[in-house]
Amino acid sequence: MDTMEARVDQICQAITVNNLHVVQECLDQDKTIINHRHCTKRTPLQIACIASSPEVVQLIVDHGARITARMENGSTALHAAAERGSAEIIRILREKSNRNKKLAIHDGIQASISQFPIRSRDGEAIRDDQGASDSVKLVNVKYGDVNDLSPTGNYLHDQYETGLDILDPNEVSWDTFMSPLHLAIFNGHVDAVRELVSFGADVKRFIKRYEPQYVCTPPERKPTGAVLPLALCFLLERSKAQEMARTLLQLGASPAEADLNRSTPLHFLAAMKDTVPLSVFLENGQEESLLAINYLSNGTPLNGKMYSPLSTAILAGNPDGALDFLEAGAKPLIEFDHFVSSVNSAFPGRKGFCNDKWEFQSIPQPIMAAVENEFPIVVLSLLRSGVDPSTHRHGSVNYGQSILDITRQKINEMREFLAEPRPDEKLQSPTRLLEDSDYLSRLDPDSYRFWAAKITLRRARQHFGQMCNTSNALDKPTFEVKGAKEKRQSVQERLAEFESLEKELLTRKAKLFYELHPENQNSANNKASPTLEEEKPYRPVIFAEDQLDQEAYLSLFDAAWVGDIDTIKALALDWQNEVERKPPLSLGESDCFGFTPLHIAILRGHWEVANEMIEILHAQHKPHKPRESDFYDDEDENGDGDGDRVIEPPETDDDNISDSESEYDWEEDKEENVQERPKRPAVEYVKLRASPLTVTLLSECPAYLFTERSEVADEFRPWSTQDGSRIFITYSSGQEPKRGLIDHAILMNDIELLRFLLEMTKSLTNRDHRRRTMDSVLREPFLFALKLGRIDCLSMMIEKGGASLFEQKPIYYYQKSPSDKQPTSYTKSPLLAAAMEGNLETTLWMMGPDAIRHYVKYIKSHEDDQRLEKFTNSEDGIEKSVLKWLHHKDELVLHCVIKSKPCEESERLIQYLINRYPEYMEVRSEEGYTPLSLAFILQRPSFAQILINLGADQTVKDNLGNNLLHLLLACPQITPIGSQSCLNADLLREMLGMLNPNGVHVMLLERNKSRCQTPLMRWISSQRDSYGLDTFQNMMNRNRSDRDDQLPVVKLLLSYGGKTQTEQLELIDDNGNSPAHIAVTSKLPALLQLFLEHRPDLLQRENSSGKTPADLASAEWTKFAIDEDRTGRRSPLVINTQFNSASNNVVQRDPLSFVDSEAPIKADKGRPHHRKIHELCHSHASNGNYQRRLFTAGDAAAIARMKVANAPSQFFTRHWLFFEDQSPPLLPIR
Repeated sequence: MDTMEARVDQICQAITVNNLHVVQECLDQDKTIINHRHCTKRTPLQIACIASSPEVVQLIVDHGARITARMENGSTALHAAAERGSAEIIRILREKSNRNKKLAIHDGIQASISQFPIRSRDGEAIRDDQGASDSVKLVNVKYGDVNDLSPTGNYLHDQYETGLDILDPNEVSWDTFMSPLHLAIFNGHVDAVRELVSFGADVKRFIKRYEPQYVCTPPERKPTGAVLPLALCFLLERSKAQEMARTLLQLGASPAEADLNRSTPLHFLAAMKDTVPLSVFLENGQEESLLAINYLSNGTPLNGKMYSPLSTAILAGNPDGALDFLEAGAKPLIEFDHFVSSVNSAFPGRKGFCNDKWEFQSIPQPIMAAVENEFPIVVLSLLRSGVDPSTHRHGSVNYGQSILDITRQKINEMREFLAEPRPDEKLQSPTRLLEDSDYLSRLDPDSYRFWAAKITLRRARQHFGQMCNTSNALDKPTFEVKGAKEKRQSVQERLAEFESLEKELLTRKAKLFYELHPENQNSANNKASPTLEEEKPYRPVIFAEDQLDQEAYLSLFDAAWVGDIDTIKALALDWQNEVERKPPLSLGESDCFGFTPLHIAILRGHWEVANEMIEILHAQHKPHKPRESDFYDDEDENGDGDGDRVIEPPETDDDNISDSESEYDWEEDKEENVQERPKRPAVEYVKLRASPLTVTLLSECPAYLFTERSEVADEFRPWSTQDGSRIFITYSSGQEPKRGLIDHAILMNDIELLRFLLEMTKSLTNRDHRRRTMDSVLREPFLFALKLGRIDCLSMMIEKGGASLFEQKPIYYYQKSPSDKQPTSYTKSPLLAAAMEGNLETTLWMMGPDAIRHYVKYIKSHEDDQRLEKFTNSEDGIEKSVLKWLHHKDELVLHCVIKSKPCEESERLIQYLINRYPEYMEVRSEEGYTPLSLAFILQRPSFAQILINLGADQTVKDNLGNNLLHLLLACPQITPIGSQSCLNADLLREMLGMLNPNGVHVMLLERNKSRCQTPLMRWISSQRDSYGLDTFQNMMNRNRSDRDDQLPVVKLLLSYGGKTQTEQLELIDDNGNSPAHIAVTSKLPALLQLFLEHRPDLLQRENSSGKTPADLASAEWTKFAIDEDRTGRRSPLVINTQFNSASNNVVQRDPLSFVDSEAPIKADKGRPHHRKIHELCHSHASNGNYQRRLFTAGDAAAIARMKVANAPSQFFTRHWLFFEDQSPPLLPIR
């Protein structure tokens, strides 16, 4: 540390602890340090304005400190003082700036400062012709001053370090674009606001929102929105909000202004209840408030909806505010002309959009919103204001509701809720099921129709039985549930209010919708009937496509069932009706179960018929024509071929299903002389897109329906056809998933069926238009056989198809430039694949001589296959080369077993391998993982216990310095679904219990090499969304963030610290962040609360950027509140898109919400994490008396040493972490 750096560090430390004497001594020793930057890139004055007293600030200013110097985010000392709320420090800076200004004028540079420092508002006000709101001004956000944006170069530019030292009170920061006045308002500092306005701050200057920096760089960043200063008041607590709003109105702020969403301060007042009452605006700015009281804000250009402050209050659940607006003179109805002019003004590119009154009917009229949100008192007040009692809306062309419709619907809902259920009351199925004999008696028991109808009826009875059970489970909370009694009482009170409302409506001669529009038969009155549909007999449906000839396809499947090839040929090759030119039936069509006729024939044992049906499939198959953008593959695996050869593109989704529509060209037959053209065979008009290989072997079917597990394993989902009939579709995955026929043969260990299917595979791949090979088809079935331990099936697949022998190179990829690398291909060793399935028998079989013998036999019978040249031309001979290939990287076999699903057999396999090859426990993968590391990554306690009992090293670290606890708590590799982290405290306790207790304590304090994080830090960092983004659900407590299972994990980790439990909380990462910092940035308020309970002083500890957790919390909440990152629909300052009428529905509300003691908990769950963390930090800062702990030059040096000590020895490429449901790449030996 050099002398200057040490002196700067000394004076900044003295400033932080408010030691005026030491500050004076430092300045007396060297006055030049006054404008030198600390290691956190801040000047002594900026640090003083953040953390010290006005006396220290005055001393520093008197010694010549620059008051206009910028921090990293563009803030000045004035910003820091305003955010802190120190009016005295603001006054000191103001007086210094005024003195500098007078000196500048005296020195003859009047022209250069002109009107400086007071800058005019950016953008002029635009008058908006909205009827009664003629004087409401809409801000015009233009391309902002380049000074508003962060500089592209060094922010320590001469412009900020050596220019005129005159403060501009309207200067904005570069991160939030907020001026000192905005910060003072946002933090509720009234005295600071008054001082800034007296300094020249513009009380009407709005906050501009810009495009994020990742979109473009200054000065190209475009403004995307604006926030009015008055709107910031509504983010404060009630008392501060009222005082701040009153102050701003007195200082000249206007309620007759609107942002780019056309929201005025009155809209925010209406939407954010329990903040500022309307009386504050009327007392301090009545004239302008009345001008804005009927102004319409907009929703989105797509829905064209407009909202007045009155309708906003109702939709936001603020009935008291709505009554206040009515009393103040708000119009009770949105008029059509007003709506048209507002929409055309809001969306000028869509003029004429809303001239149709149907669009006007869709907007939320105050009285419709009031009855829907269950505010009868507001409805009555609106009626007394002259609103038509027959007001209605059109939901669609033939559907609508009037006020009376909705009122009666609400009354019915509440009466049904309050009604006591009768013991004999039971809802019946909406569809009447007859006895099975009524459906099956006329069918041949040995037919497809009989079998399919029987399964369909079984599914129907199961489905309709579940429907009745669900309907009979009345959704009424019992009195044992907390809040149930209070909810019932509230429903009774609300029912009485609605019954009184109904009487008032009838007195005023209100009408139902169908009475107003008798031509519409589908009115709400007819649709809202609580009774079920009239019973009708159920009709089994087998085919999902409504346009199919059901009877013809039933005949086709019947023929496949009995093996009637003549009928199959007649239906699939000849015209169904030559006169009507109805084409043949497609053999690629499937029934509701997922079977094609070919599946039925094969599973029924008609294999000769199946072979003939394959020929028909080839005749029906019409592949797609090649696309203009050709795909290529290498003809030579070494790249020495004659070049790329064009092949067809890979299969699309359309290729994997049949195109049952024959696509007959009707227009062609209408041309003249049609009889003179040669007639094509009927089969030419069936254009089956899926290949015969796909239809036969690659498509999946529920073959288990032909086994004894048919009824137990059957899973399905209901589907409605166009005529309303119910059809039951087999689930693609479930207890017994749909499989291909080869997988079914392996599952049943049916060797004869497998032999037939392998011969069929060979024939189909030889004729496949996409040149798919037999080994590629057998790839997944081979792994399936390994998993099940089907040795006979494995032997046959190896001998017939050389399964897993060939390199699995990509078949299709776009043509690449010569400089691009070609896709890497590799061969997955069947030995490692067997180990990955955790099957002891197949693994030992692969390690023995039998597998080699089968592979050698296949190679010798296919010596002419060029793909096998590496075996046939090997100097070692075929057998030895196969042995080397099969055992390639076999030292990783233990790693592969660790990746298998834990079971008794996989545990026996681990025991066997360690006993036979104990050296495998120390083998490392490319990432540096040992088998024990992998067991901790994948959270396999049983595997880890075996390894530890047999002597595995517990102190191992991977290449990035992660110890076992780093890997267990949060694997450092990121996958598409986010970090793999431990959230199970019981599992964590079990795995920690396996380790040496002293070693656990050491590991908890160790840092890794990537970010110098301890296991606790790494785990906290992983508790955010995928890629660390903050989604709407995360911020609104509906996703992973701040889960209930996080606290037990952290408490358990802290308990392993022994007497010094808080030692983990004191450590910092390479950015100087403590766990408290990381908890703030990860939006985890519960964890932050826990940390501060153990170490409250952490709240005032700075990181390397000079930010404490409290500073980070304030910055995060500020950015979120003003929506700097252009996702405005989640910002609390963007209204009209967050309304939820269900929250006001007394019947649908959670019973707990009716209990007064639960109200704060419910309100807390609705707040974003940003705000909760900010308030938590503010509360702890107010209650504590801890001084700010400055990040010192010594801390910076310690971090530098830590980075050097933990620097990775070389660069390692990250690989995706693979799980059970993925096909992992091999782990090469290090």
